[in-house]
Amino acid sequence: VNSIKQANEFGLNKSMHLAALLMFITDVHALGLTTAKGLVLTESFYWDMNNDTRAWTKKIVEKSPNNWPNMIHAGCYSAALHYLKTAHDMGAAEAKKSGVETINRMKKMPVEDVCFGTTTIREDGRHLVPAYLFEVKQPSESKGPWDYYKLRVTTSPKDAALPLSQGKRAFIKTCSVRGAPWGFGWPARRLLPLPLWAWAAKRTKDGGRGRAARPRELTNAPSP
Repeated sequence: VNSIKQANEFGLNKSMHLAALLMFITDVHALGLTTAKGLVLTESFYWDMNNDTRAWTKKIVEKSPNNWPNMIHAGCYSAALHYLKTAHDMGAAEAKKSGVETINRMKKMPVEDVCFGTTTIREDGRHLVPAYLFEVKQPSESKGPWDYYKLRVTTSPKDAALPLSQGKRAFIKTCSVRGAPWGFGWPARRLLPLPLWAWAAKRTKDGGRGRAARPRELTNAPSP
């Protein structure tokens, strides 16, 4: 955000297109269209994509009028909803028995929600959704609050994700480890934030060890 502000101050955005490697619509809102105009970025969700995303966003804005949803909010909603649908399909008792079986069922079931439509979860746990290349509108092009993006390119789910052959396939093996009923082995330990891993480790029957020992600094981690 600061780099974009400085580029605007020095007039660099007048002679080139700035591209943000990781940016959300909430960041664009913080910058304002005068500063962010012409910026190119990628998100997998935009509130104004279709009638479903607009209707869902309207419900969110009623509770949070100054913080409209970005792709992280939409992704968390999609993941939580899909888990609840899976648990309902399996039955709560069965879903509690094994995190591995629940995850495997989540992968088999199509993901259906208003944010991303009908999508799938790949064998390695990646949620395959389209990626959109947006350009931030000029102030004169915006027709209302948070009307910030114009679509430039759509990348298909298959092309937007790293091929399975090039990914961390060890995670697939770890999810079938009998000693880790929640499926939290070493690969997940590297991906999960520290507090979340501490919580997950507390919930596994063997203390979250699986095939590898739990990090020493988490031994005395408080249970939420």
